[in-house]
Amino acid sequence: MGLAAEVDARITSALNSKSGWAAELAVLLGKDGRLSKALPGFDYRPQQVAMAQTIGDAFRREEHVLVEAGTGTGKSLAYLIPAVYWAKATGEKVVVSTNTINLQEQLIFKDIPFLQEWLGVDFKAVLVKGRANYLCRRKLQMALSETPDLFEPEESVQLAKLVDWAKDAQTGCRSELEQEPPYQVWERVCAESDTCLRNDCPFFTECFVTRARKEAMEADILVVNHHLLFADVAVRRERGVDAEVAVLPRYRYIVFDEAHNVENVATEYFGCSVSRHQLGQLAGRLLRRGVPRAVATGRATVTGLLPGIRAKIRQCNLERADSLALQSLEARLGQQLPAALRLVEEANNAFFAAVGRFALGVVESLEPLLPGASSGSPGAAFGSGAGSGVNRRGEPAEIRLRIRDFHRRMPEWTDDLEPAAGQLLMALQALDGQLASLAGELGSLGAEPEEGWANLLIELSAVRGRVTTAAQAVDYIVDGADPGSVYWVECRADNPAETARLQAAPIRIAEEFLSQIVLPAKSIVLTSATLTVGQSFAYLKSRLGLDQLGSEQLAEAIYQSPFFYRDQVLIAIPTDLPDPRHETFEETAAGAIGRILAASRGRAFVLFTSYAAMQKVYRKVTDQLARDPLWREQGWLIFKQGDAPRHQLISRFRSQVHSVLFATDSFWEGVDVPGEALSCVILVKLPFRVPTEPVVEARVEELEKAGGNSFAEYMLPQAVLKFKQGFGRLIRGSEDCGSVVIMDRRVLQKSYGQVFLDSLPECSRVSGSVEEVCERIESWLR
Repeated sequence: MGLAAEVDARITSALNSKSGWAAELAVLLGKDGRLSKALPGFDYRPQQVAMAQTIGDAFRREEHVLVEAGTGTGKSLAYLIPAVYWAKATGEKVVVSTNTINLQEQLIFKDIPFLQEWLGVDFKAVLVKGRANYLCRRKLQMALSETPDLFEPEESVQLAKLVDWAKDAQTGCRSELEQEPPYQVWERVCAESDTCLRNDCPFFTECFVTRARKEAMEADILVVNHHLLFADVAVRRERGVDAEVAVLPRYRYIVFDEAHNVENVATEYFGCSVSRHQLGQLAGRLLRRGVPRAVATGRATVTGLLPGIRAKIRQCNLERADSLALQSLEARLGQQLPAALRLVEEANNAFFAAVGRFALGVVESLEPLLPGASSGSPGAAFGSGAGSGVNRRGEPAEIRLRIRDFHRRMPEWTDDLEPAAGQLLMALQALDGQLASLAGELGSLGAEPEEGWANLLIELSAVRGRVTTAAQAVDYIVDGADPGSVYWVECRADNPAETARLQAAPIRIAEEFLSQIVLPAKSIVLTSATLTVGQSFAYLKSRLGLDQLGSEQLAEAIYQSPFFYRDQVLIAIPTDLPDPRHETFEETAAGAIGRILAASRGRAFVLFTSYAAMQKVYRKVTDQLARDPLWREQGWLIFKQGDAPRHQLISRFRSQVHSVLFATDSFWEGVDVPGEALSCVILVKLPFRVPTEPVVEARVEELEKAGGNSFAEYMLPQAVLKFKQGFGRLIRGSEDCGSVVIMDRRVLQKSYGQVFLDSLPECSRVSGSVEEVCERIESWLR
């Protein structure tokens, strides 16, 4: 028997029974197993072995499973090993879906290469990305063939760099680039599904996307992000779930890591939005006027698809074409289409100006009601705690206004916004008609494909499709007839017309998730360090429709972290701060944070639930620490989210051991800083969602109408899961030690506070005045 056959026999034997799988895992992950010998510092973790056993059993029994695995369990290897074995034994692909780039990179560049070297199983895994990440050689050539006048000078420089890069590019993915080009340049040359010629493309055999898709077809493990997986689901909804290829090759086994984010990602993906900027970009794809190239000449660049078509006509030999047809074509390109685009531009500006007036008018009329506004009152139609509404300090702020039925009966809607929407829809329809006529006229010219007409026709087709999609979004949101969706408008209060965006999202995704993802699959694993509330999966199951499955279809498992939190973590709770809802809280908290950071000697994350609160407290704390002699002498640094890209901030924080990072939502999870650099995590407030955020408010109302308790069933579980994520930033290894400071006294004073504390592992704890807390933190870290 050859080596490959021996491996196949070993895999088959391991998966045939529960005992066989347990024996194989002991060989791999046991105290003296193969991986412990291969990986320096490898710790035997019974939780990891048990998790791998559970997932392998779920694959074998074709059941679904929920797995909460505490930090340090080693969950990535615990699901990768059974996924690899199952893929090799059955020939079925297993999709591993994550929410963050960090985890994808860990899987592709660390965990999977390690297993490929030491597992003793020959398998292939690939990271699958969306088309727009790849260069399209045809579109690059098309851009280069256009006359120089069709590009801004800087765009021409960027295109030249892309040409040089494309010669030696390994994957054609923009992540290979040292510096990504501007959006308007990459958009001209990136791959897109609606501009792809597929087998008819002259670059088909050299195509980066084709090569990537071929690798995916040959792979056993597909690593994707949640968005791409939902994109595949949307295509399969049209083509059928058993289609061999959609966005991804066919699969029936899925592992959702970071599964606590699934509902949010699905809500975003299955919603729709439209903005003034979005429609402006669409029009600019056809015709865009730039700044004059030279003051002396006053000549402006005119770029886009329409000038490209005119240039192509001048380049090609069209003697066979009817002169009247050419005249008609010239009139359409030079007069009728530019006129149609002007109408779209005017209607676009007028419509979103009306949207901005409507939103600002509603918010200003309700501002006096804000202090006493309660959930369900008119004042609760927009949020103020998450950067929404009109800032009481008079600073520019974001409006996020839910569009309710009574809003659609207001004069600002019926007499202003609705007629403007009708004008925009008519302008988009007229533009679509002009583009359809243009496509017909180009197709009748009799030009050969190699002369570039195929490129132009597919580009026209793509623009037409996007015009239709934009029109459908405007119509859907303005009409607002779907009771299963929530509708809202976002804009900046200081410039509503320019920044307005209309959005819609499903109130529930449970039925969609169950019918489109769970039921067609043979086995789905949902795992994260934060899936349960009070040791129960009830919240997650209800949000994803999994409560409709019987116990024979859905298994559950909880594996505690192997870390000794009682010896590693001090939970510190100051009790002499105001209630977080009191107007003096931020001022008082800033002083306390400064003292805590002095006690911890920096080395801290300060995590907020509001960007505005972060900015205010940051200013006060930096002023306070600037007067601290030790801080000034050591030159310790304070970073703030927004001052640099996320990865740069994390890199600087890691390298400056005594630094501090002030951050909001995205830093509560997906950030790993092991070691001394992160020794203190300060959670400024319990992370409740803003109750007047449109999606949250609609879901709360739905639960209340059904007779449920929206706080206990929705608001509290969401906050607890986010809280557990924030807590989880501190301990990333068995040698880590530090303090988590909870500055929200409601965790002790409210009955629901115990739910938060009970969700954490057993830790050492101190509560008392800020001074008492600081003394204990200082001694703990020393």
